[in-house]
Amino acid sequence: MNRTSSYIFVTLLSAVLGGESSRASDEGGPIPAIRNVLLISIDTCRADHLSSYGYRHQTTPHIDAIARDGIVFENAVSPIPLTLPAHATMMTSTIPPYHGVRDNYDYRVGASLITLAEILHDRSFVTGAVVGAHVLAGQFGLNQGFDDYHDRFDDLANRPGEGAVPDRRAEEVTHYGLAWLEKHFQSPFFLFLHYFDPHQTYDPPEPFRSRFPGSSTPLYDGEIAYTDYWIGRLINRLKEMKIYESTLIIITSDHGEMLGEHGESTHGYFIYQSALEVPLILKLPGRQGPQRVSSLVGIVDIVPTICGLMGIETPAPARGIDLTNYLRESEPPVGQRALYCENLFPTKYKSNALFGLVTEPWKYIETTRPELYHLDRDPAESRNLAKQELRRATELRQKLEEMLQDETHDESLDKNFEVDEETRSSLESLGYVAGSVHEDIDFDQDKSDPKDLIDYHEIAVRVAPLISENRYAEAKDLAETMVTMRPELSHGYLGLARLSILENRLGKAVGHLRQALKVDPENGRVLANLGFVRSKQGQWPQAILHYRQGLELDPDSFETHYNLAHALNQQGKHDEAITHYRRAIQVNPDFVEGHMGLGNTLLDQGHMEQAVPHLEQAVRIWPDHADAYSNLGRALAMQGLSEQAESHFRRAVRIDKKHVEALTNLGVVLAGRDRFEEALGLYERALREDPNHVRAHSNFAYVLAQLGRDRESVVHYRQILKKQPAPLSAALNLAWVLATSRDASVRDGKQAVQWAEQCAKLTGHQAPEVLDKLAAAYAEVGRFKDAVSTAELALVRCRSIPECTLSDQIGGRLNLYRKNQPYRR
Repeated sequence: MNRTSSYIFVTLLSAVLGGESSRASDEGGPIPAIRNVLLISIDTCRADHLSSYGYRHQTTPHIDAIARDGIVFENAVSPIPLTLPAHATMMTSTIPPYHGVRDNYDYRVGASLITLAEILHDRSFVTGAVVGAHVLAGQFGLNQGFDDYHDRFDDLANRPGEGAVPDRRAEEVTHYGLAWLEKHFQSPFFLFLHYFDPHQTYDPPEPFRSRFPGSSTPLYDGEIAYTDYWIGRLINRLKEMKIYESTLIIITSDHGEMLGEHGESTHGYFIYQSALEVPLILKLPGRQGPQRVSSLVGIVDIVPTICGLMGIETPAPARGIDLTNYLRESEPPVGQRALYCENLFPTKYKSNALFGLVTEPWKYIETTRPELYHLDRDPAESRNLAKQELRRATELRQKLEEMLQDETHDESLDKNFEVDEETRSSLESLGYVAGSVHEDIDFDQDKSDPKDLIDYHEIAVRVAPLISENRYAEAKDLAETMVTMRPELSHGYLGLARLSILENRLGKAVGHLRQALKVDPENGRVLANLGFVRSKQGQWPQAILHYRQGLELDPDSFETHYNLAHALNQQGKHDEAITHYRRAIQVNPDFVEGHMGLGNTLLDQGHMEQAVPHLEQAVRIWPDHADAYSNLGRALAMQGLSEQAESHFRRAVRIDKKHVEALTNLGVVLAGRDRFEEALGLYERALREDPNHVRAHSNFAYVLAQLGRDRESVVHYRQILKKQPAPLSAALNLAWVLATSRDASVRDGKQAVQWAEQCAKLTGHQAPEVLDKLAAAYAEVGRFKDAVSTAELALVRCRSIPECTLSDQIGGRLNLYRKNQPYRR
């Protein structure tokens, strides 16, 4: 699909440039021009917990004020209670069977879909987004059409008392949103802000934490109130900038929260209304006075409504409707609506999926035991009328089946997408359960009903967050309970395996993974995990075997290709490793670690020209990745481009002040340019972070010797040589200092000879720099004849090697030995 020709713009430049649009307000007059669009999504926000929706607690005074200026849609629904698929609907006006995003794991919004950001960007709007959680990171495709998409959470790793986190708080979302506005508010803009706070775990700061003592869900309400406060700060700034009146503001959510109803504590499993009903509030430019609409609408309607208000033709795949008809307080001419909903998540537990239709007033859910509810009489969906109202249930089932058949559209789906392990861990820490969903729309009556697995699911969603909080004993108890409850499912075994790996009980991990494989033999990730454990055990042949088996089941797992490449490197099979690194980045071109692994392997094999583009690509993909800059610096240093290498090492250190490799390599570059004092300081910093880093320690000792601090240098070299394995360079440099120091109390010719002879033996008496130091050791103990012959051999070896630059220095020392004089530095 050609993105620029797939929809036609109606030429109404006044809607952007400040004139009046042709749309009528409820008073019959024109709606003032929309200069800017602000879309606010409050993740996991039940509509009935906003005071503007009649909640008995005053949770949202700032949103309420916006509602009084705008339109409140009282019956808005989401098609799915999962963040990524719901936002895909919100941004494209298509439903999951069409846009193809069915879960938060291993799905990505396809490039052929047209997003709201692309629509507005093509009308010269500057576009920006700040997302509150990793689940909406740009790698999942929602960044299409955005000039700026703030989805990095590295800056939050240093929160007091917290480690790395996969989400940001409302204050931070507003902070970054306002920073973006300060730069762009003078141009027409589209800003998307995603607030994540009402999502579990509920942990609002004071005073919001203690604000609702009479509520049955005080912390959840506190999170909504906290978010509302920061939205209020944002709105106040819009007014100060004098752009509030010209900005179309939409406040909504991706889905609700079950809060214990039907046995589900949070969301992501059932498709009852508590998980689907969301707020939807529109504030139009210049509009005053509240309006409330009770008819059924959905977040699928957001894109068509914005397009309608701005005189833009809605892209053809859109399944929502333009809600501007409601501005005249009249019913839109669409008849009774039937809005689609689904959740394939239960298929991770080998049960049937959940597919549904929401109408007025009925709700139908198709699964093993179908469900039908009259929402007006039974808003809690507690009385299943599927058997009593069999005719109506049959009609709705047929309509649902027709919709599924008509809507299925795989063209936009990236079939090869898979999240990496770091992303998977981030999603799990947010309470999501890993695993692949199954997209079959045919129901097998032999499969479990999702309702029968809710107790199992409630335990499953708690295991990963407990692990991320290092509460291993509690997590283990739950995983064992899962195994007892459902021994035919793999999730409990996988949880136990993960805990065993974290506790370095690798044998136990293998046992649990074998049990998981027994009940789920077609799961390539279980085999990949077995490979990972064997890698940690140093059992590389077995690891390679398991990785290969995993790829037979899942040939497009970029992470398995990457891990296999690493294992092959360990076995010296570098050419094959390069093949699998290439396959990993072919499947996922934005896989930073894949580019770095390939670049480093090519570098180690001497293919520097091929290596550098991949290391440069890693930097382009992730500009704040310290490892990427450090690796690129190493490649440039190996090419002799020391100034460029220094720049990249310094960038790595700015990103991560504790990056030991970058500190060490920067020290090497500076020492090579005789900037020894600076290099010494860098090595000291590296050793404070990792006292056992042998290369930093060895370089530290070397620089001490260059600065004439031989006694300290010798102490450090001796410490290094007690470690196993010790670098050859440490023994050689120690021999050099012991043989050539001007400080007689430091010199020890006998030990110098012992260390130098060991090094010469290890290098086959071929390396000129080793022979040079051995000659100096012989001279120190008075063996001048041996010193002369050894130095002469060193000179011959050096002259036979084009890159050897020691000839003049060796020659000068040789003249001393011929005069029976030792060399002193």
